[in-house]
Amino acid sequence: MSEKLQAYLIGEIALKRNKSVPLVEELVDLLKISKPSAYKKIKSQVAFTSSEVFEIATHYEISLDKFLTNSHGNYEKLNFDYSIPPHLPVNPEDFLRKVRMDLDQILKAPNPFITYATNELPIFHSLTCPILLAFKLYVWSRTNWKISESLSRAFDPEVFYAAYPDIVEHRMAILNAWMQIPSKEFWPRMVLDNVLNQIRYYAEAQLFSNSDVPVLICRELLNMLDSKQNMAANLNKGDLSNGKPAATFELYLNEIAYTNNVILVNSGTEHLAAYITVDNPNFLRSTEQGFCKRMQQWADQIESCSFPAEKELHRLNLFNDLKGRVEMLMRHLERM
Repeated sequence: MSEKLQAYLIGEIALKRNKSVPLVEELVDLLKISKPSAYKKIKSQVAFTSSEVFEIATHYEISLDKFLTNSHGNYEKLNFDYSIPPHLPVNPEDFLRKVRMDLDQILKAPNPFITYATNELPIFHSLTCPILLAFKLYVWSRTNWKISESLSRAFDPEVFYAAYPDIVEHRMAILNAWMQIPSKEFWPRMVLDNVLNQIRYYAEAQLFSNSDVPVLICRELLNMLDSKQNMAANLNKGDLSNGKPAATFELYLNEIAYTNNVILVNSGTEHLAAYITVDNPNFLRSTEQGFCKRMQQWADQIESCSFPAEKELHRLNLFNDLKGRVEMLMRHLERM
């Protein structure tokens, strides 16, 4: 095994391991080896075996993409993580649990930063809207994950939360983590089109438990837009639950470049991962440095031709437009 791989594994273990247990004891227990052998492997005096590499990568969820890629002609072969059946979420709580785990790992990195280019509302902004979040999870459960409980009944937020009570805990944990991570987002004017179309469709198909529910979702959207408008103006995410200032937040209006949902995660100058939507909200994920670097260049190009929402004219232009679309749908729903 290469020295680079050995050093990489030791570094990743140090970042992700249980700090309450000495590293040597953790490896002894995981790899079923002696303490002297564990010490030598930690000091890179003895290489990990191939089976030990697999065991470590699996246990600590360490990507080995950078050591497995190769190129052919003008194309480079890349490795991506993707949940396919039977590893898709088994319920909405499972999906949020995985998002929470990813954010917890990002928080452990020094100076983390998230860049998010999107064509629809990022899930983080639904976290302050309990009914909206439940509705999005309900829609994904029906259309993407084919979860039987959601296929057989109309959407009722109270029934949904009663069926999946852990959503509340995961929602608050994800929101708390996101508030602590500096981020930059690129929104198109159509950022709400997907959710507004879903609300309209489910209302017309009579798939809400009562006619008040879609109107309540729209009101949550309007309140959320007020909050995001303030964030964009102040360049931060507000305050944490302990009263301390939250992380920085930059919002750009992207009127030129088309994009699906792309998330880049950096730690200082190091690229940690790139996520790309496939069958939203499911993602392809790669930690391959060349690919992440190219995605960063692409995001920088989008920023160069986008309008910063910290500027009052651009901000009012964007949010007045978005609020107008929500209010138009509310009027339609109230006439139904």
